[in-house]
Amino acid sequence: MMEGSIRRCYKFVSDPQPFYLAEEACISAGGHVASVSSGYENAMLTETLQSQRTRYSYIGLNKLSAPSWSWSDGSNSNYTNWAASQPNATATCAVMNSVDGTWTSVACNAAYPYVCAITASVPAPTCPPCPTPGGCPTFPPAVGHCDSGWAYFDKTDSCYRYFLWATFDNAEMFCMSNGGHLASIHSDEENVFVADISKAGVEYKKEADLTWIGLKQADYPTSQAWTWTDGTPLDYLKWGPSQPDDKRGKEHCAQTHSDYLGRIPAKDNNYQHWDDCQCTIEMRACYKFSADALPFYMAEEACLNLGGHLISFAGGLENAMVAETAQQQNIGSSFFIGLNKLNGNAWGYTDGQNVTYTNWASGEPSATSTCAISSSADGIWKSASCSSSHPYVCAISTIVPTVTCPPCPTAGCPAPPGEKQLHRYFLWQNFDNAENICKSNGGHLTSVHSKEENVFVSTMAMSGNTYTDSNELTWVGLKQMNYPSSKDWTWTDGTPVDFVAWAPTQPDDSKGQEHCVELYCDHTGKDPAKDQNYQRWNDMPCSTNMRSFVCKKASIH
Repeated sequence: MMEGSIRRCYKFVSDPQPFYLAEEACISAGGHVASVSSGYENAMLTETLQSQRTRYSYIGLNKLSAPSWSWSDGSNSNYTNWAASQPNATATCAVMNSVDGTWTSVACNAAYPYVCAITASVPAPTCPPCPTPGGCPTFPPAVGHCDSGWAYFDKTDSCYRYFLWATFDNAEMFCMSNGGHLASIHSDEENVFVADISKAGVEYKKEADLTWIGLKQADYPTSQAWTWTDGTPLDYLKWGPSQPDDKRGKEHCAQTHSDYLGRIPAKDNNYQHWDDCQCTIEMRACYKFSADALPFYMAEEACLNLGGHLISFAGGLENAMVAETAQQQNIGSSFFIGLNKLNGNAWGYTDGQNVTYTNWASGEPSATSTCAISSSADGIWKSASCSSSHPYVCAISTIVPTVTCPPCPTAGCPAPPGEKQLHRYFLWQNFDNAENICKSNGGHLTSVHSKEENVFVSTMAMSGNTYTDSNELTWVGLKQMNYPSSKDWTWTDGTPVDFVAWAPTQPDDSKGQEHCVELYCDHTGKDPAKDQNYQRWNDMPCSTNMRSFVCKKASIH
């Protein structure tokens, strides 16, 4: 499974700016100039910059406010990838080189393209707190304090936060899951404050680019009265010109024009005023349209590392919108969607969504293909080989996930946290690079200590395709560390070798060069039982660029 992480969208801006203006633009978009937490994230950003033909781009690393280097978003990542002889003693900002992903220090007033990282999903809902047992310490909240990510407004003694892309009802659910409601507004000052914290800093193109507030005709059509979702009185209004107009009799929720048209706010009569619109206006996810042609499993891995999955569709409107956008962005004539039947005979989505809508072409899907592509021209789907390479579309969902709350303890203070193991797989590296990436993520290449763990690791790294070469399998952390002085096999995480699952006649040290271990996570033919190597181990040259590798780390719970 994938370890928990903050889900982020990346905005790649080709317009060169000095660092402080780049950071200001990213803040206006709801983020910061990107921090980099691992070698894998660095590689992903490098690859995207290459695809956009951007040579150098600002990242968030700087030493403007301290003698040491730090990230503008406040993250404490220790990962670095400085080029040789970098950083120099005088420069105080950093750019990424898209040729090799290395970083170079530069003057902060120099203008470069930049990458913003924007939180793309709302925090997961939390369980209600259990009653504190007697004898355990409790701490009252500080006056005027807001949780991280929330903005405090002293005029109302309230905390505010804006989120991305949801219908009115989903937005209200998000707010309730965070202990509040969509914002009610009771003065000019509060109206300006709410608009300011939610503005994107760019011209809006449609209603869905603006911001929900908590005003709704909750009892329509029985009553046309507007009420706040938090139950506070309607003692202030800021409708735009000719609003509310209930266009087509369908507009029963309110938004604020948090951005404006043109360059001068005063010339847009709607700016920081309200408009009624349809409560169902939505953008279900933050989308990434990638022109980079990849096999299905690599496209899904790229989406996973953005905090999402290959796209699923709930209906024809979304399918048409995505196809139109893919065509506008010229990512290619067709692109992978998340639909596949790798896990059986039935088609399903990688994100687990139910298949309630399809748009297959006539005669599709074929009986032999196990993945699906959509046409950019018309949104029609066709089945395709999962090993073929296509552009792809990721969706980072903002729907509030469900949460199962554990029962509260009957007595006693909370127990100290325990440990369990987390696994994650990555793609295409030699053994030593793979181990370094795992270490940069707080772990090591996976060790395996039981048949059950062996099956688990094999299953998560499985591509679903018949492999044709030994480098299409997966690294595990077993290595002859001290060869040739010792031929002992040891795990890179230092745990004991108390379980092995060698394939027949392995290890054989072919040509005296095989001192690292791969796992046969796929099989040849249609019947795994007929492949004696399946889910067993083989020694390989450590310099092999392997299709995948699995990292393992301890998680505190």
